[in-house]
Amino acid sequence: MVHDYLYWTQTRSPKEADLILDMAMEDFDVGAVTAKLIYGAVRLGGKSAWKGNAEKKAQGEKRVPIRLPQDPRMTWDDSKQRPGVFAP
Repeated sequence: MVHDYLYWTQTRSPKEADLILDMAMEDFDVGAVTAKLIYGAVRLGGKSAWKGNAEKKAQGEKRVPIRLPQDPRMTWDDSKQRPGVFAP
């Protein structure tokens, strides 16, 4: 979630966000092979996600909720439609 948040807010560079993800995986004892695969995939495909997030933000999309759903099965599309989910 931290990595996704950093990719959305873009307050750090993509490389910094990816390194934070890498450190978090180490802190949470993600296996070395799994962590290396995830990190590699993020570095490889992250540019398109970064660009897409910038475009969606410019169009006014909001993604950082102030209120989380009570039902963990709720989809993102359904969750973001609820009133009061985002700060004004």
